[in-house]
Amino acid sequence: MGIVMSLHQKNGPNVSPEEKEQAYQSIMKLYDVAENYIDVLEAANTPGVESYIPLVEAFVHQLEETAEVLAEAYIMFAETDRKPPVAQRRKVEGAMRKMQLAFETFKRERQKLLH
Repeated sequence: MGIVMSLHQKNGPNVSPEEKEQAYQSIMKLYDVAENYIDVLEAANTPGVESYIPLVEAFVHQLEETAEVLAEAYIMFAETDRKPPVAQRRKVEGAMRKMQLAFETFKRERQKLLH
């Protein structure tokens, strides 16, 4: 996600097409990660897997929300080739913090379920 955040620090003319493509691919990977978590959970044939459903759903929901915010910001950036306004940057930073918090919560709660 570092490439996405770096786009927020630059103006469009200073961003190479490769950097834009990397940012786009990073955003799309969030959707892939979310889908993979759901696929793994659905394929699990393990007793007690039901206890993981709320945990995974909450994490996936936040991944998807973050991806939406990043995609929205990326589209704005790609269309205008300008540094996003402060409000948009704060929204992206907030989404990234929420995703990090969701991941930390997921790891902590998963550990509780394992023990």
